[in-house]
Amino acid sequence: MRALPGEAGVALAGSAIIGAGAVLAVALTPVEYAPPGAMFWPAAVLSASLLAIPLMRGVLEGLHGLLHAENLLLVAIIYWVLLDLLQGAYPLDELGRDDVIAALETVAIFAMFIPLGRLAPTLGAPKPIARAARADLPTQNAFIAVCICFVLCISSFGIPTSFDPARMIEGLLQPRFGAPWSRGDLGGWEAFIDHLAYFGYVLPAATVLVATRAKARWADPRVWISILFTAIVCAFLAQSGGRRIIGMMLGSGLLLWMILKERFSIVRAAVVAGGAIGVLSLLQFILLIRNVGLEGFLSGDVDFDDYEFAGQFHVDDNFLRLAQIVHYFPDVVEYVGWKQIYYVLVRPIPRALWPDKPIDAGFSLPGLVGKSDVSLSSSIIGELHASYGLAAVAIGALLLGWAAASWTTLLRERNENARVLYCLGLMVFFVGMRSMQEIVLMTYAVLAWTAVSLVTSKKTAAATPAARNDSEEPCEPS
Repeated sequence: MRALPGEAGVALAGSAIIGAGAVLAVALTPVEYAPPGAMFWPAAVLSASLLAIPLMRGVLEGLHGLLHAENLLLVAIIYWVLLDLLQGAYPLDELGRDDVIAALETVAIFAMFIPLGRLAPTLGAPKPIARAARADLPTQNAFIAVCICFVLCISSFGIPTSFDPARMIEGLLQPRFGAPWSRGDLGGWEAFIDHLAYFGYVLPAATVLVATRAKARWADPRVWISILFTAIVCAFLAQSGGRRIIGMMLGSGLLLWMILKERFSIVRAAVVAGGAIGVLSLLQFILLIRNVGLEGFLSGDVDFDDYEFAGQFHVDDNFLRLAQIVHYFPDVVEYVGWKQIYYVLVRPIPRALWPDKPIDAGFSLPGLVGKSDVSLSSSIIGELHASYGLAAVAIGALLLGWAAASWTTLLRERNENARVLYCLGLMVFFVGMRSMQEIVLMTYAVLAWTAVSLVTSKKTAAATPAARNDSEEPCEPS
């Protein structure tokens, strides 16, 4: 399916605005660029230009235009790469001014090519996902799906502890690597157990679906049980310190609640904005306590004033690391070529079946910058630049934009389960901006809900008359 003329106009105009924003951002880069906060205005100008396309689509198409997957990719660039500059989170004294400018230009090139990916014919969602998008899940079936996902997810924590409640609670209170279910980077057969956790990623969105379809709303015990299951799973997943996982989960639930409303309102926007701030605050709290655990926090072992990023929404130092990659590749280190992409593509193959599977992307960023025993991310932009430079950055952005435009076709489906899948996919794109690996890992959640919703929806044909009536007469979202 080809892009409509109006869509092409928005894409081209948006790319031009981003290009102009980049030129102005470079011009505003001060001579004294290194102190925290010195790069606020260049980052603010570039961020504002990235918001041009989402705002244009919102004006032209309303809420659904605002929630196009390509728009979220542009917002993700602000969060994962530019937010640290906007907050003045750290000094840039490890970089030269030319490195800072080159990093801004690289971000702009990536952003400019994302909307251009929409100009290519889209394919739509893969067939199994398209089938799941058309599946009908009345309240009881949606609740059964929630129960299945909860049991499978909690099993990834229960199996290593032999489902001993005392050991599970004790592990929940431990630091990120102190729980019985923690393991090293290179797992064996036990890594299959970890995959069960992906079923839990869908629970916030699935809970919104249950609440939406329940006629009694908050008086329905299934809604409260679903909320309880979601809270339990979030607590266990947060113990690992993986903020992006909790962000993906709660973000998909917020997006689904908004998208099921159909109509935009100031009150609804304020609720979603407040929810987003709450999620960001929770992610910051997870960061602050993950090395001491809930037990350490409850015992008073955490002094928030000791953290240099206290009072900020700390992300991952991605702008700093991107600028370092731009500095090192290819002047100091040769491009890694296809090694980065190959490493990501083979990620789903269990190491138990392929012991010699690649363990890195062909280079070590910590090694390049003189650090050890740490993991550093540079965003997907940095990974693409390390592969083949600006050519890979542009091509990668085109492919991401095209994939996002293809995913946006799910918005045409009126079924509520299509909206669940769509919102899960939106967060895959958003979190995927952090790293190529995250795209692969977060996609497991989409596949998990696809499988569960297909299985549970098959029971609809044999459901009781009351359940069929529930399906035929869904109440309006609240």
